[in-house]
Order: sequence, then C-alpha cells, then structure tokens
Amino acid sequence: MARTEIPGKNTPERNAIAAQLLKSRKFDLNKEHVNYGDNSGLYQYIAKLMGVTEFLKYVRELEKGGVMLDIGAGTTNAASQLANHPFGEGLDIRATSLRRHKLVGSRLGNERMIKTSAERLAGIEDESVSGIIGFSSISYSASPDSVARSFNRVLVKGGVAKMGEFADGERAVGNTPGSHRYPPDEFVQAFRTQGFDVAMMPRNYWHLPIMLSIKPGGPEGVTAQGLLEAEDFLQDLRDYHDLSNAA
Repeated sequence: MARTEIPGKNTPERNAIAAQLLKSRKFDLNKEHVNYGDNSGLYQYIAKLMGVTEFLKYVRELEKGGVMLDIGAGTTNAASQLANHPFGEGLDIRATSLRRHKLVGSRLGNERMIKTSAERLAGIEDESVSGIIGFSSISYSASPDSVARSFNRVLVKGGVAKMGEFADGERAVGNTPGSHRYPPDEFVQAFRTQGFDVAMMPRNYWHLPIMLSIKPGGPEGVTAQGLLEAEDFLQDLRDYHDLSNAA
C-alpha cells in the first residue's frame, strides 16, 4: 500500500522541506516578489500547460461543483481570472500559497486561499478536491514523495492534477536563493508509487515539461496520456481572447 503519512520530525526529508519553505517565505517577505503571480494569469496557464479546457471539462464532469485547486498560486491572479471566466464555470476555484500576499483579498479573496505548502496541504480535507493545477510550483519542492502523498490524500477518486514548469533535464537554479527547480522524473516516480496514472509532455518551444496525473477510481477509459493529448491549446488561446472580449 502507498504511504500517505508525512515524513517524521528531524528526518532528512522533513528538514529539506522546512529549509526550502523558510527560504521561499523569507524571499517573498524581503522582495515582495513582484512577479509572484502578478504577471501570471490565465493566459499564461493556457500557454505553459498547453491548454486547459479538456482538463477542466474532466474536472467538471467528475464532480458537480467540484473544487479546482491552484497550488502555489501566489497573488491568486490566475485563479481569480479562472473563477471569473467562462472556462471556470461550474467549478469551485480555490488556491494555496506559502503566504497571504496583500493582493489576494482583491483577487480570489482571502476566504478562498489557504496558506500551506504542497507537501502538506494542511487545512484541506481528505478526498475533497477534484482537480489540481499548478504552474512553476511543485517543481521547486524538495520532496516529490511528500507532494505525491498529499495530492493522493486530498484528491477524490479519479481526481486529476496538471502541473508545469519542471526543469528540463538537470536540476536548475531557482528564483529563490538556495532553491532549485527539479526535473519531472522524481515526481513521475513518486506519483506512480501512489498509484496514479501519469503522463508527461516534454519541453518544446512553448513550455517546459508538463505532467498530468490521474488518481485511481475514476471514469473508465480515461487515461492521463489521452487527457494530456486531447488539448488544443491554440484553440484555447483563441477562445480565451474571444470570451474575454465578449465579457
């Protein structure tokens, strides 16, 4: 059976997580992190994740009014735009961040944002989330195993996660001092250990590696690879502009 518990205190894994989160929070406080979600909106999510509408359609059909969680949402700019765009219709958009940025209140709203890390997702109930999305978030985690365990805990049966901006090949130096962006291999293995069906899309001109994972127990015949390949991101971008202009 896959592990679901978080690593114990004073273990190397727990200490690595704590050190990374401390550095990230200090950097945010010192720099006010002006690019921390401010310039990343729904448009960037569509482009960097090579489309989102088929992914969101799956989440919507999995559970009526299901929770769609944006992990590492920063100022919640993208989550707020999704919640107020036809793309997000029928979904309960929530978000997490390492700290509560002052802009959250005027964007998604403080009541819809939980201050926690991807390794724990503290404050989120078991099997309460239908979909998880993230861009340049879990790729900075020092513990892919902890991320996979926490996702497994909070996702409903058949729940799906689509994550982007992993390092391409070797570990890359991150934006936060002392942090690194990790390649997807360790995350793929960690999620598969938890029983997820996992598919990868390698880097191309538009994006860094993308990972889509589906928790067991969902609709028959749906695969991670099929869902990943079903997107038409250029059509998504056209629809995004058309629907935004019509609003």
